[in-house]
Amino acid sequence: MKKDLIVTILGAVIVLTFLYTASDKLVKFNDYSEIMTRQPLPEWSKPVLIWLIPSSEILVSILLFIPKTRVVGFTGAVILMTLFTGYIGLALIHAFKFVPCICGGIFRNMSWENHFMLNIVLLAVAASGWILAVRKLKTSKINRMQK
Repeated sequence: MKKDLIVTILGAVIVLTFLYTASDKLVKFNDYSEIMTRQPLPEWSKPVLIWLIPSSEILVSILLFIPKTRVVGFTGAVILMTLFTGYIGLALIHAFKFVPCICGGIFRNMSWENHFMLNIVLLAVAASGWILAVRKLKTSKINRMQK
């Protein structure tokens, strides 16, 4: 029972973060699109990522909200947070010719270092949620087999 509550809380942290960032991107879509076109990424990927990022954040949030799809949701959250954290890590080590701005909601005024640390925490939250959700799934399968 305690693990269920912890998994729910960890999922809620990710859901709130992803829904906030996705809605900020969609509400300020013109600004978000312009910022994305300035990212040091291959040109072909920019139009895809403009829609894929907020859509993925919303999809992962929905998956985390539904108990039966929570493991898949946490898997998606770990993947997204790994990608986001890796991108910021590359910016921090000056892997790009220029460092684009962080222009998203409350993250707008954060330094790259602080954003990186926040992402590490969120990645740890997602990974912890995944581990606990997988354990819960395995335990419930074992319990069903024993009945």
